[in-house]
Amino acid sequence: MRCDYTVKSFVLDSGERYCLLIESRTGLPLHYPNLYVTTQVRNRSLSHSSMAAALAGIKVFLDFVHSRDIDLRERFVKKRFLTMPELDALSDYSLRDYRADDSLASNSCPTVARSTQYHRLSTIANYIAWLGATIPSGRLDRVARSALDQTVARIKARRPRNRNRASSRPDRSLSADQIEAALGSLDPTSETNPFVIPGVRERNWVIFLLLYHLGLRSGELLGLRIRDVDFQKCQVVVARRPDERDDPRVDQPLAKTLDRRLPMSAGLSKLVHNYVVGSRRAFSAARKHDFLFVTHAKGACRGQPISRQGFNALFRRIRSEIPLLENLTPHRLRHTWNKRFSDEIDAMSEPISTQEEEKIRSYLMGWREGSGTSSVYNRRHIEDKAQLAALALQRRMWSDA
Repeated sequence: MRCDYTVKSFVLDSGERYCLLIESRTGLPLHYPNLYVTTQVRNRSLSHSSMAAALAGIKVFLDFVHSRDIDLRERFVKKRFLTMPELDALSDYSLRDYRADDSLASNSCPTVARSTQYHRLSTIANYIAWLGATIPSGRLDRVARSALDQTVARIKARRPRNRNRASSRPDRSLSADQIEAALGSLDPTSETNPFVIPGVRERNWVIFLLLYHLGLRSGELLGLRIRDVDFQKCQVVVARRPDERDDPRVDQPLAKTLDRRLPMSAGLSKLVHNYVVGSRRAFSAARKHDFLFVTHAKGACRGQPISRQGFNALFRRIRSEIPLLENLTPHRLRHTWNKRFSDEIDAMSEPISTQEEEKIRSYLMGWREGSGTSSVYNRRHIEDKAQLAALALQRRMWSDA
């Protein structure tokens, strides 16, 4: 039986968002996990979601040590860390989706994605490294430091490997048929639009087009304010604003990386403006803040900034009612943008270098230059062209034979 812990989010009077790991039975916060997140995550100016993710990983670790009756404090005070068999068991445990079944005795327990396991083990390794240097009184001697470093290294070595990441992933962009279906069905005037209320249709249409045309992340879109849009210049600023006091959402959406200014077509800018002065303005609560997208459903949240839950429900509705879009997600639209960007670069009358293409892509996507993220898309695009070139060569060789 697992000890029950809960990650609880709350908002301070200052507007800052915090997470705590709580023992459900007593309702008390756990000292070391919360101290770690405050000093090692929060103080690095990472977001509320980063704190929640770190605590979720630590929760898995605490569940594990509880299931094996490991006295963590005693171990660390005595400078005796996890054994090799325990590390192997921890690796297996970190793969399990413990939320799906309270009993983890079954070998058929559902598992999480490899990326989730990777994040869990990374968090646990970092937490153990910090804990090993925090709990013992006095500095660690050479032998204890070596044992701690080996434990951390062995945990990280057990993270799942995903070599050739760029080439092993399938194409996650939407097909031409899917794009056509989305543009046709989500148009507010479409008879196949899954939403009934005209204002909701208009809002969702603008949301879809901003994701499709600008490649925004979900958090970036949900954090947009009216003042971020320059309707005269047809531009929108994507800004990172952690801990905004006037954002009532506990799970505050954030721009994940760099601020940037993006161009919009005149037609898209007009649609955004029409929504602001039309459907959005109809709610009195919406006039008290300038977050761009608001909740239209009746209730206490009407006119308030749309939540992540509401945003996700929007896409679930689309997936369930438009068969061709059963795999539609905001992130697939971001992948679609990148594929279309690659095609646009290829079609330029004066081609640019790969390095220049990566710089442009990184800016438009909000990635740090040199982070390598842009090169993933560039490499995948090169592989696609290589496939076409190889097939063309084979056809020519076949016809010459």
